[in-house]
Amino acid sequence: MYSAILSVLSSTLVSRAAMYLSLFYGALTVGRLIFAPIIDKVGIFRCLIIFSCTGAVLYTAGIALWRSGMLILGISGLAFSIIYPLLVMLIGKFFDSSCAGSATGLILSIGTFFDIGFNAFFGSLTQNVGYAKAMTVMPIAAILVAVLLITLKASVKKSKEMFVVIQSYYNPKHNVERAIRMWQGGCNFNVRSTQRYYERVMSYMR
Repeated sequence: MYSAILSVLSSTLVSRAAMYLSLFYGALTVGRLIFAPIIDKVGIFRCLIIFSCTGAVLYTAGIALWRSGMLILGISGLAFSIIYPLLVMLIGKFFDSSCAGSATGLILSIGTFFDIGFNAFFGSLTQNVGYAKAMTVMPIAAILVAVLLITLKASVKKSKEMFVVIQSYYNPKHNVERAIRMWQGGCNFNVRSTQRYYERVMSYMR
């Protein structure tokens, strides 16, 4: 994101370039302060989708307008400000608390490698086609993130719906223990292999 702003600003007055870049960084900081209370009311997943889509729209508009869109690029920092913290929080929602720390570290490490790879790709692309054409990759990446989050949200909802259907067939009496063990071990679960998971879930329910 920052490289896109810097490239557009390379042909702009230094004083104005610093102002727009400061606006973007300032928006990142302010956004994390003012939007934090909204997360609890709206929800992590919904906030991620709203802010990623908003950021993608603003960022795409800013790049498309080029010099005239610098203010929009700066303001887009508000939308992007809480995406990273929300992603970290979301990891904890998908993993048990006993392994959430390890999962977060692993996922963030993998993300860092992808970030390094993307920077290398973007640098090579810039050398081959120039900044102007290479910049189109940035809004495409922002839109792709928004689409992936929407897809993930839909897949989670579909998984829950499928679980309800499976429960209605294999667990018609709605036995809680059986439902928990089926979630971990499938329809033909093994009591021994699902015992630890069952005990952990029950400890949360008490």
